[in-house]
Amino acid sequence: MNIKEFFKRDNLDEMQKQTLLKIESCGFWALWVLLLAALIIESLLGFTPREMAAEWFIFMLGCAYAVISDLRAGIWDRRFKPNTKTNAVVSVAGGVAVFVWGLIKFAALGAGIAVLQAVIMGAVPGCCALHCCSSSCRLTKSATQNWKTPRRTMMKTNKRELTVFAVCAYAVPFLMMPLLYICLQNGQDTSIFANAQMFYPAAGVMLAFLLARRPDTPKRFYILHLLVTAIMLIMSVLSAAAPQGEWLYIANLVIVIASVLGWILLLTEKKTKREACGLRLHGKLLTALVICVYFLAVKTAMVFLSMAMQGGDSWAEYLAYWRTSAPWVMAVVLVPNFFLSFLPFFGEEYGWRYYLTPALQGRFGARRGALAVGVLWGLWHLPLNLFFYSPDTSLQSIAAQLVVCVTLGVFFTFAYEKCGKNIWLPVVLHYLNNNMVLVWTGTADISNQIISWTDVAISAIMYGVVFLPFLAAKCYRKNK
Repeated sequence: MNIKEFFKRDNLDEMQKQTLLKIESCGFWALWVLLLAALIIESLLGFTPREMAAEWFIFMLGCAYAVISDLRAGIWDRRFKPNTKTNAVVSVAGGVAVFVWGLIKFAALGAGIAVLQAVIMGAVPGCCALHCCSSSCRLTKSATQNWKTPRRTMMKTNKRELTVFAVCAYAVPFLMMPLLYICLQNGQDTSIFANAQMFYPAAGVMLAFLLARRPDTPKRFYILHLLVTAIMLIMSVLSAAAPQGEWLYIANLVIVIASVLGWILLLTEKKTKREACGLRLHGKLLTALVICVYFLAVKTAMVFLSMAMQGGDSWAEYLAYWRTSAPWVMAVVLVPNFFLSFLPFFGEEYGWRYYLTPALQGRFGARRGALAVGVLWGLWHLPLNLFFYSPDTSLQSIAAQLVVCVTLGVFFTFAYEKCGKNIWLPVVLHYLNNNMVLVWTGTADISNQIISWTDVAISAIMYGVVFLPFLAAKCYRKNK
């Protein structure tokens, strides 16, 4: 008997199947409740987010699987109806639960601070839950009405590609979490993991296209990117096993060589193949330049405003820094450096903007699809939030990451659509966002940051005001 026949075998009658499903359902919810209780108790006992990372990841993975599966099937709940009343009750209950948890958690800071923190922490999840429940209601009704339409068949046809993409983009970086934890505990630099992770989304798209044997794929460029991704992954693993090696230096050298080879392969590829896979090198250059200038202007203004709010010596030192030649020289150097290091930024944008955004917009609509990609993009950074960006203030780092990714995702998608689906504009914007830090602050070190909830709130206000209005753009109003 082969494996396929073994898994097709069914020794149960219909009644036994229903009983088995009930047992499995009860087991799932028992584990879900116990795991949630364990997370709450551990957080109240003072466990750090890093110490709870494995349990938190498993808990969220189970939640995501259940929610996504129910929405795809058009199932809401056996007792509650998908309406505004249900959404309000569930959201208020969740907000109150978080409020109570916040009161207990911050009681040692005094009644006033504890209440203020608890109100903020309860209100934000409550509002988010209300929005998510409302969106879920609409998706459930849509799936229920259209489950027999050709649109459903199309999603089923692309399921294999989406699975390959999800495994490469999400499973691989999350499987790296134990190694990141070991490196952090041993005081090792984990920058190479961040560099490698940027390659995974595009690698998922390319591998999915190659396995599906899509016509007119630029195979040479795809194979180059997949090889570099594999090399970066292997070096990340080796850096944990042999930390004495110059792995980060070697990784940067690989990125430079691969970027140069990438340009050669792209420029010598047939135009039809580049355009068939979203790699064309032309499209509304003047509009792209205006968008880049706007992005640099508002981001620079946000940095200056943040430093001005600190006041005192910090503000004076920052103004003195801009009177030197250092930021201006660095800004000039960033121009040629893009062509020597574009591949990691392309690795993210080709996955998020070229592949996943249209896929989700086709199912959820232009606005909700782009916002969903922003959330997924933010959660994709979770291993880095826990073990690289801000190990000591991981929760704040995750919240700030979601704010940045959702708002920048809206703007990057706008830029991509505005310039005729030119993927290179989001790639340049992503490059500027990451590398202009060297110009704005004088340092490229973004690890071990200390982030407060005040920083998160300020970031949410500034990014929301600057980038969320682009949701009103024409590309978000049209029917996808």
